[in-house]
Amino acid sequence: MLKRNEILSLSGSWRFLPDREDRGSEMGYMFPELDERLWRECAVPGTFETAAPECVGYAGTVWFRRSFSFDRAEGDVIWLEFLAVNHRADVWLNGIHVGSHTGGYMPFRFDISRALHPGENLLCVRVNNRRVPGDLPPTPFWRCHGGIIRDVRIYKTPAYRLESLRVTEEENSLRISARLSNHGDCDTTLCLSLAINETPLPGNTKIFIPAGESVTAEVSCPSDGLDRWSPDSPHLHTVSARLSGNSGDDTAYERFGLRKISLQNGRICLDGRPVTLRGFNRHEDSPRTQLATDASLAEADFRQIKELNANFVRFCHYPHSEEELELCDELGLLVLAEISFCAMMISCTAEAAPEEYKTRQLAALPEYYHNARTEAAALVDRDFNHPSIIIWSASNETNEAVQPVRLCNNALVRC
Repeated sequence: MLKRNEILSLSGSWRFLPDREDRGSEMGYMFPELDERLWRECAVPGTFETAAPECVGYAGTVWFRRSFSFDRAEGDVIWLEFLAVNHRADVWLNGIHVGSHTGGYMPFRFDISRALHPGENLLCVRVNNRRVPGDLPPTPFWRCHGGIIRDVRIYKTPAYRLESLRVTEEENSLRISARLSNHGDCDTTLCLSLAINETPLPGNTKIFIPAGESVTAEVSCPSDGLDRWSPDSPHLHTVSARLSGNSGDDTAYERFGLRKISLQNGRICLDGRPVTLRGFNRHEDSPRTQLATDASLAEADFRQIKELNANFVRFCHYPHSEEELELCDELGLLVLAEISFCAMMISCTAEAAPEEYKTRQLAALPEYYHNARTEAAALVDRDFNHPSIIIWSASNETNEAVQPVRLCNNALVRC
């Protein structure tokens, strides 16, 4: 995912209040004038359990609030970005609803330009971790740690911005694909300039973007002289981009590594050489932070894995934080990245489950598959440039041995 230098992190101290009856909206929990004396202090990123021990195993609604200030100029677009919330989030700024999102583990963002005030602002987030049939992960035995589990941040761009940068290698050249968007009311022509390891690429690319549209620009350059990435020599490079127009510049960057993964004669090969995977499964759980980000523990674990002469780690059973991938990039660990499509048919056919529950699960299969495809696409989009990832896992423990179920004219039938 694109990196930006000028961001305001909202990690740190927030206010927190469980809402077991889910009445916070009608009681005005999102409004600045609310009396917060009954609210307790908590840390974000964090889970319900780390904020309040009595919330262990709780499935329901919790509210988070905090104040902040953010400077802006006329014409700036202000973005509020959550790197992950479990599982359902509704967001208000200064009492104005700015957006909703469903699904844990992956980032999402809202344009908060119209709701942002000069001086102090109040951000309020209603989080609900109760899952319904169709939500991922589908398995009933999965404990969904509710909370704002990764960083929250704010940044600004002109009315146009860089959406993503993708680097691919073809023979002896790099192809850089830049997705650009125009959030303004007028068509515009912009100038895209790129650099590799702070060395500017020759020439600038002129891009026309209609109002409200996105386009993709592609630029190629030689890859000669760039070191390869491998577990023994994890060399990383940086591609940076500047998008310029009449309203100013938007700048961002991505790190990447050069390597080719292939299958040859039944063997996984890295740059044409067979590689044997030696490694571990790892969850993101932490005794300090539950499922919230704990980069120091992750680094300690990954360094131990390297010391044990391993070269591989499986990120089970959901998309892990990008911080973990960055550590694996730097240390030279190969990674299997997984979506939270876990135990699908087990949850539909488990003998111990009530028939009514299994019926609801089967009826929700189309939504499960849609959400799995959506999460897989988002995971690839976020992590495309990480050289450590060599396998994308589409499911886990799905129990393919059970009698399969197929869709026929929108009805569920057994094959």
